Amino acid sequence: MRTIIVQTLKAAGHQVFSAENGREGNPAFNPYKADLIITDLFMPEHEGLETITELHKNFPHVAILAISGGSIASTAMLAVALQLGAANTLEKAVRRGNLAGCRGKKHSE
Repeated sequence: MRTIIVQTLKAAGHQVFSAENGREGNPAFNPYKADLIITDLFMPEHEGLETITELHKNFPHVAILAISGGSIASTAMLAVALQLGAANTLEKAVRRGNLAGCRGKKHSE
């Protein structure tokens, strides 16, 4: 899934930094000055809700898009992600049109 998202964003002309999980991505984020962070909620080592909480605290100006799917808990977890600071959510299966439509807009917009 990460590969598809990276390829889609690069093909649309965006610069992309990709990390294996939240632990790898969090410290590496700062030098990249991103406008948008996309994170899955279910990751090894450093799960998505923890990642969202830390990123929103440290970089409140950066939009966070939380994605999840394939689990019975996904819908509830995406709602929690919004409460923790995600600007928007997207349920898998992610399609190119869905991804392009999110662009870090606040969920209420």
